[in-house]
Amino acid sequence: MFLKYLKIIFSKDKQQDSDENPDTLKISRLESLSDDVFSIVMTLMIFQLQIPFWDGNLNLNIDYILEKIAPKLLDYFISFAVLGLYWIRQQAQLKYLIKANRVVLWINIFFLMFIALIPLSTSIYVFNSDNQIALLIYLGNLSINGIISYIHWIYVTHQKHLIDKNLTKFEIKFNSVMSITILGYFIMMMFVSLFHIRISFYLIILSPFIFYFIRRTLKVTSRKIVIHKHIHKKTEE
Repeated sequence: MFLKYLKIIFSKDKQQDSDENPDTLKISRLESLSDDVFSIVMTLMIFQLQIPFWDGNLNLNIDYILEKIAPKLLDYFISFAVLGLYWIRQQAQLKYLIKANRVVLWINIFFLMFIALIPLSTSIYVFNSDNQIALLIYLGNLSINGIISYIHWIYVTHQKHLIDKNLTKFEIKFNSVMSITILGYFIMMMFVSLFHIRISFYLIILSPFIFYFIRRTLKVTSRKIVIHKHIHKKTEE
């Protein structure tokens, strides 16, 4: 039902492509905008690590400073890793695009808009780490990015004229599963945070490692399935 709805909304895009300004359709420009936004947002993350008042007396204040900065530093590493995860996901999608119409451009603009909000949602969470609403704002921000990323992939893979003809069904399914996994994970953490904030916090810490493990497992499993099908097909012949 959801896919049918997307098809109805974007059904006229093929005719519109010929009327678009060629300059707006260059993937290189979209990639450049994406890289610029991500680099700025990642740089802004460091400003969350404000050093508390320090009178210069190392013996008296170093323990206090480390105590105050350590939790923020952990949040910085987590959020930076999540930003890296979304950048990699976007690059994994963009590399299969041969051109972009206005819908693709706007989907990516909205995606980058919520990426740019991550320093703000991180700041709200860092300064209110025990507040459930602050955590929901942070996870909500990450979940929205996951939703937009998934919509983008569904849209471009149903507009065959926009993607590389060599893109295989395996690659389409693999990227779809990864997008759904990331989105589902953050939504699950929002649900967990309603009952236990600390467990949700630990899940956030583990998220980069969990996503890496899932990606590796999916790739290995998928390759085994492809090899098995190939061997089975040869045996039948």
